[in-house]
Amino acid sequence: MEFVSAVSDNTTVILSIILGAAVLVISYVINLKAKEENVQSLETDTIAPKEAVDHATTSKHKKKHQNEKWNQKLSKQTYTHSWMVTSLKGHTGQVTDIDFSPNGKFLVTCAEDRAVFIWSTKDFASKEHKNMRHNIEFDHASHICWSPDSKAFVINRAAENVLEVYKVTRRTDGWISAVSKAITFPKQFSEEMVGIGVAVSGRYIMSCSAANQLVVWDLKGAVLATVDTCLLHTYRAKVSPCGRFIVASGFAPDVKVWEVVFARTGEFK
Repeated sequence: MEFVSAVSDNTTVILSIILGAAVLVISYVINLKAKEENVQSLETDTIAPKEAVDHATTSKHKKKHQNEKWNQKLSKQTYTHSWMVTSLKGHTGQVTDIDFSPNGKFLVTCAEDRAVFIWSTKDFASKEHKNMRHNIEFDHASHICWSPDSKAFVINRAAENVLEVYKVTRRTDGWISAVSKAITFPKQFSEEMVGIGVAVSGRYIMSCSAANQLVVWDLKGAVLATVDTCLLHTYRAKVSPCGRFIVASGFAPDVKVWEVVFARTGEFK
């Protein structure tokens, strides 16, 4: 009996040792597998940003190449039309407005590059285009129009939203010798200007803002009248060729027309 009991105890001990060893082996295998997965995860995290950077760099270079290719195409393209006389080059920014002088001798252009160019219309068909450049100080012109006698032009300064009149001095041969600022009108508008015009009679200047404020000025910058266009939002305002009417259009489905009347003595009514 003692022998059987001893054998039974030994068997229990051996089974316990085997079971403990099996548990240790399984634990070791599980830990080893977990370490391998962590190493793989770290390698993936390290490689992924590099791949993302490489992809971003490739996309950037590809976009730059496409832009360069498009610019090359634009530079090689030449627009042609049976009516086209020439293409005037000089501005380096978006051209905001243009106007022919009433005498037909000049074209004035203004752009976001702060420059105002006066071009000779008789040179349109020539290889070289005669022009006079004048820079607007600390601003650019959003609108521009000639005076009826072609001896001055009016601009709206885009940032300040004020009108300025510039005098054009000519030489004996008729070409322009100088452009100089004559007067700056007082500020009346806080919103974007949508239209300016000079009456053919030279009696008044009109300016209008997007905020429905239309102002009639005399040539010295004094306000003759202020009108609410009642269009909710004004898009355009013009002076008629005869100088008798001012017209405005906007968000509302109406076109408003006003008659500008002066007495025989020249006084504004």
